[in-house]
Amino acid sequence: MSSTNKKNPAGATNANEAIEQSAKGSKSKAYLLRKVNHTSGDYETWSGEHISSDKYMTVLLPKDAVADMWHEGPQLVQVNAACASAMSAEARRRKQAEAEEENRRREHAARDREELLLIKDITGLEVSRDDLIAVLAAHIRNGDDYGPIIKAMEAIDALDLQRAGLTSWSDFDEEDEF
Repeated sequence: MSSTNKKNPAGATNANEAIEQSAKGSKSKAYLLRKVNHTSGDYETWSGEHISSDKYMTVLLPKDAVADMWHEGPQLVQVNAACASAMSAEARRRKQAEAEEENRRREHAARDREELLLIKDITGLEVSRDDLIAVLAAHIRNGDDYGPIIKAMEAIDALDLQRAGLTSWSDFDEEDEF
């Protein structure tokens, strides 16, 4: 067996030189956290700076790594792959949940608009479905015509049936879910 001793071409960097150059080229500063302002969520450093938690995140480093940075200057630090993966997954989950919540809000707002227009077309009043009972009671109490309020309630009920894909509430099985 023969072994070939290959050398890096002139001008090429070896692994140690690459690490050294990368550390020297780093522009990120590491701050030593003194305390967290729990009201604002901002960080206070030992140098007295107040740093927004929107732009920074807490990172745990071994004390000996911090000591090496302190005494020897910049050091390469590697993020734990499992932490990075879990953090990315959580960020994706939150983004998806926020998108789903936004879709629910839009759908709810669209339903509310549809119901408001339906009630206004029938009664001439701009009231929500939740207020129809109170409006009905007020009309009865004042001796006003409450027929349009009843018709609006029936129209909202018919709309609910349509949204549920039913023709009557007797089609609804208590075990079914919307």
